[in-house]
Parts: sequence; C-alpha cells; structure tokens
Amino acid sequence: MSHNKPALLLLVPDVRLRDIYASRFERAGWEVEVAANLTDAERRAVQLRPDVLLVYHAMLEDIKVAFKHLRSLPTLLDTQIVIADMHLSNTTIEDLLKAGASEVVLTAHLTPQALVNRMNQLIA
Repeated sequence: MSHNKPALLLLVPDVRLRDIYASRFERAGWEVEVAANLTDAERRAVQLRPDVLLVYHAMLEDIKVAFKHLRSLPTLLDTQIVIADMHLSNTTIEDLLKAGASEVVLTAHLTPQALVNRMNQLIA
C-alpha cells in the first residue's frame, strides 16, 4: 500500500532560497522537485503531477500568458498554483488571484517553516 506524499514543484530563481525551501519541505514529508524555468517546470510536472506548484513571481515575465498556459496543461489540472515573492503590490496580488493563482504568498516575513505550514493548509 503506497502512502502518497504531497508533491511540490518549486520554480524559484534564487538557488540558495530554492535549496532552503526544498530541504524544509522534504523534512516536512513532501516530495520536492525543482525547476529552473517554466519549460523545465512543465516537463517535471508530467512525472510529478504536483499538488502545489510554487512559482516566484520574478520567474514569470507575462503572468497572464504564463497562467493561461499553466492552467491549460493536463498535468497541472489538479495543482494549486501558488505565487510567491518578497514584495508584491496589492494590485498585483489581486491580478494574480483573478488570473487563477490559488494563493499569493509574500515571503519577506515568512519563515520557510511558515511557508510549509501554509502549503499544508492549502492541500488539506
């Protein structure tokens, strides 16, 4: 009997941050894959079928186009797409949620553990 771990796909530009998040989520019992860019994320989503795709806003040049594309991928139909960044304006956050983000997370004041907790709540 397989007990499925929740799966997280990380699309974070900063390698140091990516490593911190990856190890923190793994310790919390998640299966974690990291992607270098959007194309890479798409490829990894095929194998992983992530519960959560955590994307740093900086990784998406045209957020609306990127969202439309991600939302159209069969491998991400059941995936919560979470946008994270250090600071985002309220207008940007509203636009992201309208575009289809499951959640927008500001990481400036969020410890990696707090982020794990948020994602656990999201998929609960």
